Amino acid sequence: DRKESGSTKGAIHRGIIALTDIFSSNDLQAATKECIRGEEELLESINHTLEDDTLDGATRSLLVKISVHVKDCVYELKSIAVAT
Repeated sequence: DRKESGSTKGAIHRGIIALTDIFSSNDLQAATKECIRGEEELLESINHTLEDDTLDGATRSLLVKISVHVKDCVYELKSIAVAT
C-alpha cells in the first residue's frame, strides 16, 4: 500500500499532512496521540539502528543521547494525554 510505504521523504510528508489535519481540527487529544505515535516510531528506529555493531562510538553515543530525550518527550506527551 503506497500510503504505508515509500521513501523517508514521503513518510515525513504524510506525517506532516496528518498533523496539519489534526491541529486544524483543534483536537488536542488526537494531536497528542499522533505525537506520541511519531516519537515511539522514532525510538523504534533509533533502537533498530543501535543494534548495528558497525556503528562508531560517537554515532552510538549521539543516538543514545537522542533516545533519552525522545523517551522524555514521550513521557511528557503521555502525561499531557492523561490530563486532557
